[in-house]
Amino acid sequence: MAEYGLLQEIQVQVRDTSIAVAASVSDTELLVDNAGDFSNEDADEGGVLSLNGALLEYTGVEWGIGDEDPDTIFLAAPLAVAADVGDDVAAVIAGLVAEDWWAVVDHGGGDVMVGPLNTVERAAWAPGPYDPPVPVMFSEDLTRLEDAPGRPTSSGGRVQAWDQDMLVLEGPGEVALALTHTPLPMSLLAFWGTQFIPITERSLSGNLLTVEDSDEVFGAGEVISAWYLYDGAAPATPEAPAPGPLLAFESSGWKWLQIGRTDATDYSAPAFDDSAWATASAAFGDPPTSPGWASRGWPNGTTQWDIETRMWARRTITAVGGADINVTLRADRTVTMWLDGVEVYNGIPNGVEQTFTIDGADVPSGSSVLAVRITDESSSLGCYFDMEATQ
Repeated sequence: MAEYGLLQEIQVQVRDTSIAVAASVSDTELLVDNAGDFSNEDADEGGVLSLNGALLEYTGVEWGIGDEDPDTIFLAAPLAVAADVGDDVAAVIAGLVAEDWWAVVDHGGGDVMVGPLNTVERAAWAPGPYDPPVPVMFSEDLTRLEDAPGRPTSSGGRVQAWDQDMLVLEGPGEVALALTHTPLPMSLLAFWGTQFIPITERSLSGNLLTVEDSDEVFGAGEVISAWYLYDGAAPATPEAPAPGPLLAFESSGWKWLQIGRTDATDYSAPAFDDSAWATASAAFGDPPTSPGWASRGWPNGTTQWDIETRMWARRTITAVGGADINVTLRADRTVTMWLDGVEVYNGIPNGVEQTFTIDGADVPSGSSVLAVRITDESSSLGCYFDMEATQ
């Protein structure tokens, strides 16, 4: 299992030691503080070191008797230039002074891990502190850096989609993120301060990502920072609007048609071509004999609605897929409503304002067709219809 955390700093450490006892010209031994970086599995194998700018071959090392005693590095040839106490002696590999690169990663709660970076990975990181910290993922044995969500990586072909945002929780245990690119992220990291938050569930509808964690309980107002990384080859889906008003009372753009009261023709299919229908703004229903709707707080309708008829009204809305739609309905007589051909309401409001919810499971992402059928069974009064919808 991977280990996640926030990268605080990249440290570079040269593999070196210091001269413990001054060496003279013609000496073939160097007494140093610690020869650990100069010892191979076979100490007799030796190698190359750098001393005061000169490259020297050595044949092996010998450890001091105690921890405070100097160690000895045996040179393959006598010194040409003397060395003073404190001069740096550095290991050389492939002609370059050897360095170790370390990633300092905070796992939260004061738990700081220092993990190595191999030679290939070093090209992607600059030494020094990182502000703000960068989310990273190390292997479980802490021997290699596996991922850095939000950073471009040439080997995996992944790109930065949405690097970081600070999120304020609306309630305990759940965070909603508005994304600009909508394939489900390959990697998702969230942190509370420097504390990594395990993500146990995540779902995606439209461009709204919801993540839940079962290990931590956060109250409203807590601030969370989050990063995600997606597959650059995955196609982006059309961006859906953020939750909010979808349809207001007295909105324009409705297509409508009157038919006989017993006409059972079904016009709810989203693919139906309603271009030949009349266009009007809500509200609908204002026959000559109507007493008016002002007593209910409803404005009179804009259309002539004959008694004992059915009226169909259709229009397109754009919703966040998977999110509930809250509907407030003003209507008289029998009303049936469909969203993209799925029936979502059937009732008789009888002039009383009704509220109901369209389950998010029935709400697709992007544009959908809302179709409404209202039947007037009265021989003297007309009917009425208007609605608003929010997410």
